[in-house]
Amino acid sequence: AIPSGEVPDLGEAPCDCPGCTPLPAARLAAREDLVAALESVPLLAEDPLPDTGDPLEGWAARVADLVEREEGHYDLFDMLYRLQVRVPVTVIGDYLDEIAEDGEADLAGTLDRLSWCGMIRVTDDTAELTPLAVWGLREHYLSLDLDAPEAPDLAEADALGLIEGLLEGVPAELAEQDISRWLSGRSSGEAAAELLAAASGAPAVARGIAITIVDRLGAEAEPQVRDHLDDQELRPHAIHWLAARRLPAPQLTQEELLWVSVDMLALAMPAAEEDPEIFAENMAASGPPAHMIEEMWRVDHPDVVEVLELLGRSITDGTVAKAARKAAFKARSRAIR
Repeated sequence: AIPSGEVPDLGEAPCDCPGCTPLPAARLAAREDLVAALESVPLLAEDPLPDTGDPLEGWAARVADLVEREEGHYDLFDMLYRLQVRVPVTVIGDYLDEIAEDGEADLAGTLDRLSWCGMIRVTDDTAELTPLAVWGLREHYLSLDLDAPEAPDLAEADALGLIEGLLEGVPAELAEQDISRWLSGRSSGEAAAELLAAASGAPAVARGIAITIVDRLGAEAEPQVRDHLDDQELRPHAIHWLAARRLPAPQLTQEELLWVSVDMLALAMPAAEEDPEIFAENMAASGPPAHMIEEMWRVDHPDVVEVLELLGRSITDGTVAKAARKAAFKARSRAIR
């Protein structure tokens, strides 16, 4: 899976000190799109922005004024700015109840008013900041001399930039949008060639992201994928890609099968550390069998020791877990020699 940004525990009040909670890089809409969006804000239909020559400058001032007047909602805006994804309205209701003086907030009324102001949009029982709100809040943070970085447009990056950007922990929805827009600017063959070139020699997680994206491509990328059959690290993945599309492909050797198993488990290590219970459930349902784990120590993979130690800690079957720990010891001893 593509690594994604973490959603913080909404039950804990955020620290009031901006220095303790640095702002994430924000994705900003194109300036022309923001200017066009101003025309659909109900608030501005009743109370137009002053004619200063720069409508977005006027909008920034309006957002700053709204933040100051809606002091109780500043934390809500800040939370949504940091999450950068849609949030269930029930969660927002719980959040507003916590800061309400009487213990119960008017959720529907608040959402309607903030939608009318152009700050929040609600769809399918979820809510998020509008692109205008994100832009205006970032301007407000900058006016307070806070570090409010702008996230690069990954669709404009090269393959290495796309992979590195996704590795930073982009929320899943934004990651999907970035990947789709990146792919739309290239033919399948061009995309495969760029991604596989960036993946060659890369760490397992970066290689895994590249392979995950290449897996979305159709058979027209066959020549570019086939070009990497001579790459020791990419060969097993290329064989799997070709076979999955019923294209002529070599058979995986036992050594290659072991290597790709270790490689895919190495890709899963960050997620396993974040949620060991889910990883243990996945291993119990579809993890490698004991006889394969026993042979993994022979694999010439930089992450083999860490992978086997992870399996030894995570697998609930005592016999299989013992096999993983024993294989980890052998792999460690082999590396020492």
